[in-house]
Amino acid sequence: MNIHLRNRKPFAALSPVAMRAYLRAHGWTEANRLGDRALVFTREVGEETFEILVPVRETLGDYVARMAEAVHLLALVEQRPETEILADLGSTGCDIVRVRVPETADDGTIGLADGIALYTHTRDLILAAACSAEQPRAVYSNRQSQGVQQYLNKVRLGPTEHGGSVATLLSPVDPAVGPVNQTELRPDRSTDPYERAVTKMLVRALKAASEAVTETITTDRFGAFERRVGEGLSANLCEALAGLVDTVGPVDISVTWAQVRPLHGEEASAPARFGFSATAGPLLREAARQFRSREPLIDGLSEDGTDGVYLLQPSGISSKTNIAALNAFEAYMSANNAFIEAALAGDARKDFTVVSSEIHETMLSRLMSALMEQPEYGSTQTQPVSSPITPKKTTKTTT
Repeated sequence: MNIHLRNRKPFAALSPVAMRAYLRAHGWTEANRLGDRALVFTREVGEETFEILVPVRETLGDYVARMAEAVHLLALVEQRPETEILADLGSTGCDIVRVRVPETADDGTIGLADGIALYTHTRDLILAAACSAEQPRAVYSNRQSQGVQQYLNKVRLGPTEHGGSVATLLSPVDPAVGPVNQTELRPDRSTDPYERAVTKMLVRALKAASEAVTETITTDRFGAFERRVGEGLSANLCEALAGLVDTVGPVDISVTWAQVRPLHGEEASAPARFGFSATAGPLLREAARQFRSREPLIDGLSEDGTDGVYLLQPSGISSKTNIAALNAFEAYMSANNAFIEAALAGDARKDFTVVSSEIHETMLSRLMSALMEQPEYGSTQTQPVSSPITPKKTTKTTT
């Protein structure tokens, strides 16, 4: 087949991994291998058998021409434009998040302000899921971890789609590596890469939000949301969903999994599409307010420019903590929804202050026991403190 290439770039950019995954997902069978140069895929359509040669190394002299032939043949078999085939191949290595707004103008367009809100709140939705993938919490601050920031930098805007206004985000995912024809030896899915963990968490959180809205309508209780924090439900996610519904109307949110890393079993058949009507907006806003009222958190920077966190003390005065000190007790803070401040003044080996108004004596005892296990604090003497707690300082004693 002779193809005249006017623009080589789209075909040169195609990945052999993406092409192979696309063919397998669309009914093509790997029929042969030509050494380390190419794979041969075939598919029967009616009484005719089609064959596609997929080069496996970009350095081959005819790589671009072979990819162009493959796209041309796929367009013939699927009866679709080559531009659509190229777009699908480009997203084969990505989980695709679509936020669809069914109610648009007669010509299928959307206002500029609504369009900006659509993409802004969609970004916030992904951001909340990325934070929950690291550790589920009821509230997240405005400062993200380095891992979350790096992930957001990888996410791309997808091409526009017909059928209402659709915000499409492409979340790149590393391909799965392992035997394909032996289902019992599939790669271990329990240790997904972080990018896949984010989109899985997004689906779990959307499901949790949908269920919580329904339950709240019938029970009128915030507990429907609070119980689902572990599923990725947070004030941030509720605010993003409420923002979408309030500004652009009812939305339909779906996730399509990357073909280079397909799901299997129950995960593959589980719903990954959820709708939120205008009724959900006020409930989601109130849930976000309730979450935040329980965990007031203010961001800041320490004097040396590193990340810091300010936690409100009972006196109303905030004080600076180093994020490194907080990390040691992050799980404890999240589990007990407490106000904990690790204030390390001067020599970190000499001073340690705990300020809280809502920690029970047993919780404080656990916290201080964990602290005493650290080598630099091993000789610090502390006394049990009853709740409510007033600011106290313990000083390392010398013998």
